[in-house]
Amino acid sequence: MLAVATLEVTNTDEWLMAIAAGRAVGISTTATPSNHTHPSLVFRPLVDAPEVPVLLAWREGPDIRRCGAWWR
Repeated sequence: MLAVATLEVTNTDEWLMAIAAGRAVGISTTATPSNHTHPSLVFRPLVDAPEVPVLLAWREGPDIRRCGAWWR
């Protein structure tokens, strides 16, 4: 039987470093290699993998203007 463990990371770069160090494996969307590169990693497509839904949520109200600052 295969033992499975969980490695908790706080962001994509930390996740990629864990994979590069041989401490983890990962599956991601096609956007990852174009937005986050690592010299020790090679991204390979997964054949017949299901699509990954992307959802966007926001809170309505007076603070909505502050939420939009990160994409400017």
